[in-house]
Amino acid sequence: MAEKKKGFGDALIGLFVVREDGTDSEEETAVAKPSPGSDPAVDELIAKYAGGGGAATSRAASRPPAPPAAASRSGATRPPRAPVTEAEAAEPVAQAPAAVTSPATPAEPIPEVKVDFATVLRKAGLSDDEQGRVEKALSLLSSLPAETPLEIKRQIVAASLQAFGIPIEQIIESAALHIRALDKHSLEGQTQTQTFLEQGKRRIAELEKELSRVRSSMQEQQSLQKGLELSCNQKKRRIQDVLDFFGPEAVEKATKLSPKLRGQPT
Repeated sequence: MAEKKKGFGDALIGLFVVREDGTDSEEETAVAKPSPGSDPAVDELIAKYAGGGGAATSRAASRPPAPPAAASRSGATRPPRAPVTEAEAAEPVAQAPAAVTSPATPAEPIPEVKVDFATVLRKAGLSDDEQGRVEKALSLLSSLPAETPLEIKRQIVAASLQAFGIPIEQIIESAALHIRALDKHSLEGQTQTQTFLEQGKRRIAELEKELSRVRSSMQEQQSLQKGLELSCNQKKRRIQDVLDFFGPEAVEKATKLSPKLRGQPT
């Protein structure tokens, strides 16, 4: 039990206590002791839970073994099946209707964005010590046994940090500043994205306006062409009266005698 408690203390000191030259000291870690005013109840909790699953192991050892599953599935213990009569064999076997499954709508993939969090936090005013303090706290929390109740984890960590003179308020302050900095960075990205979207919408509106103008010009040109053909046809019908008056034979004879008419299609 004492070894388990010491192991948790070593992990705590290895994370938060450094020498003056900035390097970890295994010797100082080994001789580091909590303050004599530590709570005995918390020391007992550390000894109980710091080993990682000791209580769970003992409970698993005392649990009776489960009955073998093979015996229950074996065909030797199954009673013999009654013979099937001819009438039963002739009856169709009712089948359950197949379940209708609707096709799953694929979710829109979210790309992975690499963020330089150290630069973001440093830009927000967090020092390297404040960033390291939070990372050490995360490492400490991840080292606790998963089956330990949350309230027990809090008591262990709070009492241990207090015993070794590590202010909890500094860790909480650094973590809260992290959250503010990340929220601010996300909000700045949202503002940039909104600006980009607005510029895109304006550009789309300009292109749609230009597209509408081009389509209108095309329709106008088509209308002008139809008006041109109508005017030409009306003029042709009036002139055709002259040719019809002289008759096709006269028109054919004049066409043969005219070099201009022979060189052009009729």
